[in-house]
Amino acid sequence: MRTAPLLIVPLAAAGVLLSGCSKDDNTGAYLSSVRSAGIGFSSDSEAIAQGRKACDSLASGTSYMTVVDNVSGAGDKAKQAMVVGFAIGTLCPDQRSKLTAG
Repeated sequence: MRTAPLLIVPLAAAGVLLSGCSKDDNTGAYLSSVRSAGIGFSSDSEAIAQGRKACDSLASGTSYMTVVDNVSGAGDKAKQAMVVGFAIGTLCPDQRSKLTAG
C-alpha cells in the first residue's frame, strides 16, 4: 500500500502522545514538529492554518490522501504528508482512525 510510508513517518516523528495537554501545548508541539522536519511555511500562522485545515478536512470525511494533496506551502508530497501526520498527532488525535480508513 502506497500510503503507509506517507503516514507512519509523520506519526512517529510527532512523538509523544499528548493526552491531557492544553490546546496551546498541542499547537506548540505541532509547530516544533514542523520546524524540526525543515518544513518552511511562510509563517507560524500559515503552518497552523494548514494543520487545522487538515484536521477540519479529515473530520468532514475527506480522505487522507486528498488532505495531503491539499496542503499548500509545505513543499513536496512527503512534506505535505508530514504536515498532516503532525496535525493528526498533535492538533486532532481524534482523527487517527482516518489514516487506515482510506
